[in-house]
Amino acid sequence: TGDTLIVFHSDNGGLLGPTDNAPLRLGKGHPYEGGIRVPLIVRWPGRVRVGVSDLPAISTDLLPTILAACDVDRTGERPLDGRSLWAHCAAGDAVDRERLVWHFPHYRSKQIPPFSVLREGDHKLLYWWDADRAELYDLAADISESTDLTPAEPDLAASLKARLMTELTALGARLPVRRDG
Repeated sequence: TGDTLIVFHSDNGGLLGPTDNAPLRLGKGHPYEGGIRVPLIVRWPGRVRVGVSDLPAISTDLLPTILAACDVDRTGERPLDGRSLWAHCAAGDAVDRERLVWHFPHYRSKQIPPFSVLREGDHKLLYWWDADRAELYDLAADISESTDLTPAEPDLAASLKARLMTELTALGARLPVRRDG
């Protein structure tokens, strides 16, 4: 009906094996695009404009978006993580956001140790905590994340790593503890 907002979103990319995430690199649980780039579909006839958007979003955007769509006034309330995408969904307005951050401070397996990711524009910095190593990608030029730009652009990589650490500190993020073996 016309009074129903429908939101479809996945929490991570497809499981390797049963799914093929190509041209995106890897899949579920990994910090590469195959693991974190997922569809977000918002439908509300008469309220959401029809079309496709390439606006990067993150799951923490869902609650502020739904609250804004429902005209919930949060004046004086604790700020929410994420940004409302409602004005973008309804009218195509820009979203005021400089960067996105993913933080996974856990050991999922030996193949996926703790990592953090910062995306700023088309640049994406992936930081591996155990190795104290960063990888830098330009997603506009390399959606498959096949060329690590860190050796060619060490200053940009260092700057993005510093921003990532600043964001994690501001968020009060728990940092991983290196495990031996």
